[in-house]
Amino acid sequence: MSPVDPFMFDMLNAVVVAHLLAGRFEEASSWAERSLREKPDFLPSLRFAAASSAHAGRTEDAQKVVSRILALDPSQRISNLADVVSIRGAADMSLLSEGLRKAGLPE
Repeated sequence: MSPVDPFMFDMLNAVVVAHLLAGRFEEASSWAERSLREKPDFLPSLRFAAASSAHAGRTEDAQKVVSRILALDPSQRISNLADVVSIRGAADMSLLSEGLRKAGLPE
């Protein structure tokens, strides 16, 4: 893990996903912030940041992240989430979808 790795944001996002799917929402949010410092407009990190914040009960933070998501890509929806996210397990996709729904991502 080189501190100058140009793809550090992606590795950090993998840690976000692991914490989110394990139900450690505060930890996932913290790691998402780190990933987004590396690449602020990385949609996967933004999605997981919004879901993590929403599941952690930080609705206002989650809504702000959803606003950023929609500013970057207005076509982002719960209904097309499976097209842009590579989570395969139904329970895991449900957890992500529910978090994004709580955060205010449109259906």
